[in-house]
Amino acid sequence: ARHPDWQLVREDGTRLTPEDYPVSRVMATRQPLRDLSLGICRPNVHDVVWVLVNADPVLGQDGGIRQVIVTFTDITDRKKAEDQVVREHRELLQVLDSVNAQIWYMNTEGRVVGCNRVAKMISGATPEQAHGGTIHTLAPGWDDLDRRHQESLTVARTGMPLIGSIEAFRLGSEVRWAKVDKVPWRDANGNIVGILMLIYDITDLKRTEEVLRESEEQFRTIFDSMNDAIFVHDSETGAILDVNGRTCEMFACSRAEVCALTVGEISLGTPPYDQAHALEYMRKAAAGEPQRFDWHCRARNGRLFWSEVTVHRVRIGSQDRGLVVVRDISDRKRAEEERDRLNRALEAKNAELESLIYSASHDLRSPLVNVHGFAGSLSDSIAEIRLILAGAQVSDGGRGRLSSILDRDIPEALEFISSGASKMDSLLDGLLQLSRLGRMALDARPLDMNHLMSEVTLAVAFQIQQAGAVVEIEPLPACLGDRNQINQVFSNLLGNALKYLDPSQPGAVRISGRIEKDKVVYCVQDNGIGIPAEHQSRV
Repeated sequence: ARHPDWQLVREDGTRLTPEDYPVSRVMATRQPLRDLSLGICRPNVHDVVWVLVNADPVLGQDGGIRQVIVTFTDITDRKKAEDQVVREHRELLQVLDSVNAQIWYMNTEGRVVGCNRVAKMISGATPEQAHGGTIHTLAPGWDDLDRRHQESLTVARTGMPLIGSIEAFRLGSEVRWAKVDKVPWRDANGNIVGILMLIYDITDLKRTEEVLRESEEQFRTIFDSMNDAIFVHDSETGAILDVNGRTCEMFACSRAEVCALTVGEISLGTPPYDQAHALEYMRKAAAGEPQRFDWHCRARNGRLFWSEVTVHRVRIGSQDRGLVVVRDISDRKRAEEERDRLNRALEAKNAELESLIYSASHDLRSPLVNVHGFAGSLSDSIAEIRLILAGAQVSDGGRGRLSSILDRDIPEALEFISSGASKMDSLLDGLLQLSRLGRMALDARPLDMNHLMSEVTLAVAFQIQQAGAVVEIEPLPACLGDRNQINQVFSNLLGNALKYLDPSQPGAVRISGRIEKDKVVYCVQDNGIGIPAEHQSRV
């Protein structure tokens, strides 16, 4: 008899009505009942007792059912174990459905027996369509399907997994990439019952890798096209990690050979061009102090050359590195050495020239003193002659002629001599100053240009008279300058004008000046033969 407070439930949790009780069903059907699982729910007891029910009718002589023999087998523990398996299976399916990859379950013949959510979504197949299908029907966007099917059968036959195969496939009109793993599917006893195929869509990763590859190729192209040698160093040890193509050319060795060397082995090798000093520069750069210096290098073929080196700390990836740029400055060094040699030669020549100028200035001053002295003596003699003539008997005609010579011709000539000697004396003073200083020292001061030009024209009065030229000097504005050098400039200009007069017409020279803003412009014009066009660019 059944306890009145007990309830019988099916495996799906629904309660049995009296008509569904095992005895009732056997009485109604007159057929035995086999292996019916029922749960017995008892009041105030949470656990359900599961039993396996078998019921057999016992017939009487009249064919009627005399009794029903019912047997109950307690299967509670087995039921709990089965429920645990079901729960674990459901949880496993949930986990597999959460994996962002296609997972296909295939039997040993390569036919699909199941798949996860992602596989259903991408293939578009319903469970009914997927079950029993092959890769030919479920993956039409893949190439070489026969090969892929044979790979699956090989995994099932040999038990050897196929891991990491990179495959291209079409999804609609788009070409995508996947990583495919095929592993044997084993039961609890370790027997192979099928194949698990996992498909990871790596299209984004592939595209990223392609972008990185192109970026790396672009960087390497730029890196190797630089005209300077570039080294990447370990900031702590100074080891050479990478170099560009120009480094290999400059040091006559391969990239692998350079990276196996120390800095000292591609340097002169003696202080301060050795490994120890190189590491000191590297240490300072690693501390955030960029370095720049000249370095004596040695290529692997023995060639010595000078270089200009800069060292910086840079961040490459997640590491601090030393970036070293080496520029071959052999040509510059040779040019500097040639410049120094020429400067030394020039200094020697300048010393010789200064000595010559000094000697010449002193040698020329002696006769110049004589010219001044004898001109003064002549002036004194003329005065004595005048006194003598004053008391002498001379005809009126002779006295007039002597008066013209003594009072006009000779004094005028003496004035020309004195002016020329003064000009020569001024030039000699300039030469002496040049010999003492090595260069012409400027003594800028306000100049009365009208007075200065009268001195210039007086110094060349004889040439003007001989040439029969007329020199016209307009009122000139004053300026600020070195008197001796300005005098020399106008003397040269006036001398050239008189030297290159046109013999076919009377010579005329006109000197003028004007003020333009903050400067004074002077102009020397003449009607001479001029400068040929082919020589004007050199003037």
